[in-house]
Amino acid sequence: MDSSSKTGAGKRFVRSRIAALSALALATGTLAAVPSFISTQPAEAAPFTGGIRDKSGAVEKDGQQASDLPAGKCVVEGADQPSGKQAGFTWSTLEPSASSTSKTAWGLSLAFDNSKDRTFADWSFTNSGQMSAYLDAGRVPSMNVSQTFLGNNVTHKADESIEITKSGRQLNLNLNANLTEEKVKRYAEATVKNPVRYGWTSDYKQESPRGPRATQGDNAFFMAVVNPWPSENIECNPITVSWESFDKHVIVPGEKTKVGKINVPAVQNGGTDDSMSRMVVEAYDGNGKFIGTSDPAASGGEQMLRIDENGDIYFTWPEYRGTDLATDKNVNFSVLAKPRSVDQLKGAAKNNNEWLEHDGAFDSSNSLTRYNKANVIDSKAFSLDDTEYHNPQYDKTDASIISGVDSPTGPLATEPQKVTFTQTADLIKELAKKKTEGGFEAKVSLDEKYVYDGWTVEKDENYNVTVTAPENPKPGAFAQPKITVEYSNGSTDVLQLMVVVNPNNTQVTDLVRPGLSKGKLNQEITSQVGTRSIMKGHKPVHPAKFEIDPATIPAGWTVTVDKTGKVTAKADDTVAPGTVITPKLKATYPDQTTDEIEVQFQAIADIKIPNYDTVTGQPNANVSLIPEIPERGLSGNTSDEAPQRYTFEDGTNKTTLTSKDGKTWTVYVDEKTGEITTTIPKGAQEGDILNVPVKAHYSEEGKQKPQTVIGTVVVIKGDIKANYAVQTTGPGQEVKHQVEDTPDGSTFSFGQQNGKPVLTQDVNGWKYTIDPKTGVVSSTPPANSKPGDQNTISVKVDAPGGLTTMTPVTTVVNLSNNWESNPSYPVETVYPGDTATLPVALDKPENINVAKDKPYKLGDITAGWNVSIDDNGLITATAPADAKPGHQVKIPVTVTYEDKSTDTAYAVVNVVDVPTREVPFGVEYKFDDSIPAGEYKVGTKGVPGKDKMTKDGTWDRTKDPVNEVVRIGTKPSEATKQVTWTAEVAFAVETRPNPELKPGEIKVVQKGVAGVKTYTANFTAKGSEASVTPEEKVTQKPVDEIIEYGPTPEDTTVVTKVARPIPFKTKIVFDDTLETGKKVVQDGVFGSETVTSTQKIVNGKPEGEPTVTTERTQDPSDQIIRVGTKCVCEKPNNPGNGSTDKPCKPGQPGQPGSGSHGSKNPGDSSNPSDASNPGGSLAATGAQQALAALMGVGMIGVGLVLVLARRRSRRD
Repeated sequence: MDSSSKTGAGKRFVRSRIAALSALALATGTLAAVPSFISTQPAEAAPFTGGIRDKSGAVEKDGQQASDLPAGKCVVEGADQPSGKQAGFTWSTLEPSASSTSKTAWGLSLAFDNSKDRTFADWSFTNSGQMSAYLDAGRVPSMNVSQTFLGNNVTHKADESIEITKSGRQLNLNLNANLTEEKVKRYAEATVKNPVRYGWTSDYKQESPRGPRATQGDNAFFMAVVNPWPSENIECNPITVSWESFDKHVIVPGEKTKVGKINVPAVQNGGTDDSMSRMVVEAYDGNGKFIGTSDPAASGGEQMLRIDENGDIYFTWPEYRGTDLATDKNVNFSVLAKPRSVDQLKGAAKNNNEWLEHDGAFDSSNSLTRYNKANVIDSKAFSLDDTEYHNPQYDKTDASIISGVDSPTGPLATEPQKVTFTQTADLIKELAKKKTEGGFEAKVSLDEKYVYDGWTVEKDENYNVTVTAPENPKPGAFAQPKITVEYSNGSTDVLQLMVVVNPNNTQVTDLVRPGLSKGKLNQEITSQVGTRSIMKGHKPVHPAKFEIDPATIPAGWTVTVDKTGKVTAKADDTVAPGTVITPKLKATYPDQTTDEIEVQFQAIADIKIPNYDTVTGQPNANVSLIPEIPERGLSGNTSDEAPQRYTFEDGTNKTTLTSKDGKTWTVYVDEKTGEITTTIPKGAQEGDILNVPVKAHYSEEGKQKPQTVIGTVVVIKGDIKANYAVQTTGPGQEVKHQVEDTPDGSTFSFGQQNGKPVLTQDVNGWKYTIDPKTGVVSSTPPANSKPGDQNTISVKVDAPGGLTTMTPVTTVVNLSNNWESNPSYPVETVYPGDTATLPVALDKPENINVAKDKPYKLGDITAGWNVSIDDNGLITATAPADAKPGHQVKIPVTVTYEDKSTDTAYAVVNVVDVPTREVPFGVEYKFDDSIPAGEYKVGTKGVPGKDKMTKDGTWDRTKDPVNEVVRIGTKPSEATKQVTWTAEVAFAVETRPNPELKPGEIKVVQKGVAGVKTYTANFTAKGSEASVTPEEKVTQKPVDEIIEYGPTPEDTTVVTKVARPIPFKTKIVFDDTLETGKKVVQDGVFGSETVTSTQKIVNGKPEGEPTVTTERTQDPSDQIIRVGTKCVCEKPNNPGNGSTDKPCKPGQPGQPGSGSHGSKNPGDSSNPSDASNPGGSLAATGAQQALAALMGVGMIGVGLVLVLARRRSRRD
């Protein structure tokens, strides 16, 4: 033994006499479910990105190991404990015992590892006692590497030695740490399997000394000081956060809101804590993305939070609308503790050990991740005001109006048509109020993107919306305003409103004009007006009434109409055969809209009316005109009678007529052939015209009046040629005459008037116009003209070089196919890029047909449109994809009949926009064990779908909605709880004689009082797993009850009996077939034993030694607890299996470790007094009370390995 001394020996850590670590009480276990007595802490934050986590890193709560030290203590204390382990610090001792190989060897070992995530600031061992008889003062150096201490290899040689100093008869043993940067780093890198282990051994001067031992005993004390984690105050007391409880928060940008308070426990030993200065609060959006902090230097980003001196946390709300934060359903806050600096750790170490004589911290003190990265204290999510909490509505979302009509029965609209959408709950007016007024700060906007020209939308102060249509709105037109309610978090409710224009009766119905109705004089002629649909999806509406316009009925005719649309006409004798009339018919529909149509009637006879052509000639020339007899007569039959003879109006065959220029002409007509002959006067001027009226006579002169027909002669002299072909047309129908053979550069007119060319003229009801450049003449006969009527006018042609000529233009009235037919097309609507088909409707008599070769021909088409037509007149029209709503195209179609006459019809296609509406998305909820319970995270953001309206008013899905997926956290939270309960310690009863009492008299001298034993269990629960560190201590010793009795004066034998209780044991049986929980199978019952002392009394005095016997009167009945658990519990590794409750005093017989636990006996080789075997299961005195206490606080489903040590009570 080294006899040198060390300065500073005798250092002793000031400590509480209640051991923090009891070798008889330490145990671990597993909770099958979180006990109900453990108050759930705020849920841990979901995975976050950005901020301090990305900048310097952070240790999340689920990555933080729970402390196995009592809250508020950074010190591991081993008082009167031969061995133990806590916070990664392990100690064991060696002392001689009956089974020891050496009866003089003593020693101790210290080991360090990082199993509890702690770094160390100090450690020491102290002891004292009267050991100078068998132990010398001096120094005990450390064992060498690879030497063995109680079966474990020493891994490092310590430069610290055990200093033994003498003070009188007492020896003081001190082993004090001399920590360095390298040592602290070495401890931090050590693991359970490869710890840093030191050892010190020496020998007593005598074998198995009876007095105090060097490493064990009442004064033996092991100590280690750990560094507090960033998440603890300087006394290793956990920092917590108290959160506010608001939800559905209405955001006001710039408003400051208290969200919580950081609770830093007060320092108990008078030191100055550094915790609040290290606190950082960060804000994260609903998807865990960093948005702001209280400490930009630590987190980066913008400062949005502040921490007051008292720990209150305030958040300044940013703008959500129109930013990346828009639509977030919640905001997250996370409180983190920054690591301590080395200086701060030094201060904490000094606070936790006032006797510290070396630096308590180094750079390596922060070498573990738990120390060098920010620790997450707690996180909390708060919900934000969102669209899911509101449901603003209108009394309707779509409405329709009838174009130009107030209702299906009228009347006609006299002012612009309107539709009002009235607000219902939730009222937008309330949502838009300020937060201070009880509102939600919602912003409301009106979107008029789909409100086209002519439509107007107005929103009043109550957010009622009025949509006004333009005058005479077109069917299919619509307005689709949108009201957007934007909440404070940027989420929106979009209320789509729609007004669609439905067609009125006139717009879906077309009056079908009947063909020409023919009839003889004085006979009724009937014609039926029909109806047809001109809009797909709608049936035609029959008019409520019909009316004839009297102004359109010529003299000699009577026309009537009934309610079915049947028109009846009758011509009297004054009407010339072949006369055609066109009365106008007005139809009034149920909705009061009106339409007009013309019907045609012709008075006929069974005759053929001849036709004369127009001839030209020069002065003094002989000319003739031969009549042309039509194949069919007025009745349409070939059998109709042709004229039998011809005369002039005076009944002769020779007459004198005056021409237009006043010249006298002599004219002849052949009575049988009708040929007209004449000689043009010698002085006739060019352009002079002679009309020759001829009467055609029929066989029945009395029944059939002669018919007047006209032949025309035109005088020409010109130097140039110019010819117009004779054209035929119907009454009131325009026809165009094209000029041929004229020189280039010619101009055309009907003559000169006031020095200007005449371009229009009206001759006897015939209307003419001429194009001065092209020479095209438009001729329109009177509406009351009849087949066979004709008229000729002259056109002046001026050619270059001063050449000129006059040429005739003749128009003849007859019933051509085009005059009796009426082609038409329906009006169609089409969406941009879509195709419409338009069939032709051709109203004609049965005997009229279209041309066999290409009867339908398209005219000029608007650029961008793709249009085709087939031989049946069916048009296929495709609109350009970029066509604008409201655009209209008119497609001209020329219809050619078999008589080569033509009609032009127009197919109209209107482009309309596609009405759309949003399709709301659904919400799917999924459970996610990676997100803490009580929180949720939006995994997939919901996207609305889209529908578009088809032409028939139904909706087609164009885009499916994407459901929003919300992940609900199920990750268990972490919590701690300390439970304390007490159990009664039974008192003994002692009886003794008192000579002062009369024989048979009994007196209770001292009332028995039960003692109290206090049990403490520190539970740490994480989800469904938990650990427990129990402790027990006798807080009140029992007081024996003493009973005295009066002895008899005769010689006798006095028997004294003392009844003592025998405590029962508790057996815990683990059964993995049962559901998690426990069941008391058998209650424990205290046993009893009687200690009998027999003393012989002679002359009232004891004689000799008493005889003492002990008799068990009742065996204790064990309490059996069956614990159901389906989890696999780790076997606890607890020290203290071989220790005693209390060491022997110096000089008292017996040795430390002579007490027994469980089935182990004193002196057994399996129970050495060196206490080097941590772990093992022990019976539990007081377990009944312990478990009852747990039951009392609602512990449900506990799968608990509860290992408690029983101390043997012993009176001094």
